Amino acid sequence: MRPEGRERCCRCLLLLVVCLCVCASSAASGMSVLLSPLDWSWEAGEASTAQVSISPESWGADGTVRVTLSTDPELEDPGRLVFTSVNGKKMTIRNQKDTAALVPGEDGAFTGIVSWFVPENAHMSTVRIDLDVEDGEGRVLAHETLTMRSEANAAGGEAEKSSIPDISRYIRYVLIAAAVIWALALFRILLNRKHEKAGKES
Repeated sequence: MRPEGRERCCRCLLLLVVCLCVCASSAASGMSVLLSPLDWSWEAGEASTAQVSISPESWGADGTVRVTLSTDPELEDPGRLVFTSVNGKKMTIRNQKDTAALVPGEDGAFTGIVSWFVPENAHMSTVRIDLDVEDGEGRVLAHETLTMRSEANAAGGEAEKSSIPDISRYIRYVLIAAAVIWALALFRILLNRKHEKAGKES
């Protein structure tokens, strides 16, 4: 094989290794995370709720599910977003917090309901909920975002709502597809080189 051919193969192989490493990292948790509105209200003092569902391929030890809430415009005190139910079990007020242990329910998946009370005299057009699944060392294994919009709410009109899913889960599929393409390209290059070498020797 000529030096330039070897260099090209090495580049392809290196890129393939990088892609596979990224894919392995992205797919390591093997988690399917869903975050969707359950019962949403923009009325002051009312509770707005969202549903959490996590279905991993395997459960690690000391996993944590964490939720955070932010608003636009940003409020000085947006209130608390807490888990009020985990795996079908209602949490007492004393035990309601923004984190929950990542443990499977009877159906093998983690399910939860998070609640937030709409603050008094607060006008906002957007509420965003971020959900992170963390391991025992605080590393994020999976992330999901739910954005609720109400353009009319800031003007005091009737609220409209919409949810925007996080697209990060699709990134690993793109990376896997890229890795497969590069693997096929590398295989084709090596096969062509082998045929060229066999032709020269004959």
